[in-house]
Formats: sequence, C-alpha cells, structure tokens
Amino acid sequence: MDLKKSILEEFVEKMPAIRKSLKLSQTELGEKLGLSRQSISSIERKIVPLTWDTFLAISLVIMVNDPNVLKKLDHPERYKQVIESLKTESKNTLLKEDLYV
Repeated sequence: MDLKKSILEEFVEKMPAIRKSLKLSQTELGEKLGLSRQSISSIERKIVPLTWDTFLAISLVIMVNDPNVLKKLDHPERYKQVIESLKTESKNTLLKEDLYV
C-alpha cells in the first residue's frame, strides 16, 4: 500500500479523537483550515476522503497546538517523516521565494 494512503487511512480513523484532545470543535478546526464544520464532519465520517493537502494542514494545526499528539498514533515514526519533509519543503519554498525578492 502507498505510504501516503496508509497514513491518511490511519489518521482519519483517529482524527475525531485527535481534534477532541486538542479541545477543538469541528467548527474551530474548520476555521483554522479554511473549511466548514460540515467539511470536517464529512471527513471524520468518511463521507469525503481526506486529501493529502488537508492532512498536511491539520498536521500543522496539531503541531502548533500540541506537538506530542502525533506520538499517540500507531506509527508515529511515519508522521515524523512527514513533518520532517514538511520542514524541508517549507525551507526550499522560502529559499525559492527569497530569490525572487
């Protein structure tokens, strides 16, 4: 199975518990992501698939609110790899943007 697909499937199973552990309602999480409460609810109920971009955005919200939440997942090392790649991508993007200033 594709690593991204595997991560998304595991994450969506735990998403309601993670959101609640951060003391965020569906509305509050949606506001942080630019999504509606209905969108968050649909993702959590598996009506709408969780996209990679939304997963990454949620991961950033989690890191800001409680960086230890990801350690509670079944395979935290996979999420650590994702977070590290996010940091690398962010640095590369910033460097590219700085070249155009």
